[in-house]
Parts: sequence; structure tokens; C-alpha cells
Amino acid sequence: MLVRGRTALLLLPIAAGVLIGAEPAKLAPDQMAKAARTDTITIPTPGELFAALQKPGKPNWTGAYRAPIPTTYKNRAQLALNLGGLIADGFIAVEAQDSQQVKNIGSDVIKLAKALGVSQNILSRSNSINDFAETNQWDSLQEELEATQNEVKNSMQSHSDQDLVILVSIGGWIRGTQVVSGSVAAN
Repeated sequence: MLVRGRTALLLLPIAAGVLIGAEPAKLAPDQMAKAARTDTITIPTPGELFAALQKPGKPNWTGAYRAPIPTTYKNRAQLALNLGGLIADGFIAVEAQDSQQVKNIGSDVIKLAKALGVSQNILSRSNSINDFAETNQWDSLQEELEATQNEVKNSMQSHSDQDLVILVSIGGWIRGTQVVSGSVAAN
């Protein structure tokens, strides 16, 4: 028993060295295509985060809903941060397959996007989002939400609003982390 413990202790630094020197796993082409590229680093979208959460079992997505948030902020930073959270709420509604909730959130996303001056880019997508929600095309709807998020970020970047782009991402991650931690705590 003592010999095994010493052997394990001797092998631990070697194993750690192998892990540290190991090449990180490469992303598959479809994963790269879905990753947000508008930030200075590549991060998964809230939809990808929620899809990973579903692997061990089906979370109670409707239990993750929150009351509607205000859409009349005066500060552009608050608008961007809350827009990111609202887009994450859209992904939650898609995971719950709740078409009415998707439409309600889509309406609020447009209000915040208008306040930020980036609504022209997403107005056409809002019709697609509503159509996909009406016809229960959940995979297409998730892709449309990701595309909407990327268009908002691209529009902000074209106006040199990189800080707002980051805040949209952070808002989504804050809301996503809130939902994931609640699900993990409950299960």
C-alpha cells in the first residue's frame, strides 16, 4: 500500500507535465462555424452552453424564465448588457420550445436594439424568428437567434462600439451562468 502511494506521488509530476504539454482539443468545423467571432476571443453562444447542459438530462427550462426586464434604459452600456441577457432568455425559450415566450422576447430584443441604433440589421430576422416559433422549427430558430446576436455585434463593431459588443457577450454569459448554476443547484 505504501509503495503504491509513493509510486503515485512520483508519477503525478510526470502526468501533470504530459497534460500541460498536451495539445488542446481542436474544434470541429461545425463548432467553429457556430462560435461567435465578433469578440476578441472566440466564445460559445448561450445556445451552445444550454445545449451542453442538456446532455446529462432535460433541465426545467420554463422554470428558468424571469419577469420581463425594462427596455427603457438611458445608458448604452446598460442597454447592451441587458440585450445580451435578453438574447440568452431567447435561447432559454427555444430550449423550452415556447413559441409565445420566443415572440415576447423577440419584441423586447428589437426595442433594445432600436435604442442602441442597431435595429435595422435585425428587423428582417425578427420576422423569421416569429415564423420559426409559429411552426416549431426549433433548430432553425436557434440558428436565427445566434445569427441575430452576431448581426447586432457586427453592427456595433462597424460603429466602433467594441465595448458594447463585449457587454452584449457578458450580459449573455451572466444570464446563462445564472440559469446553469440554478439548474446545477436544483439537480
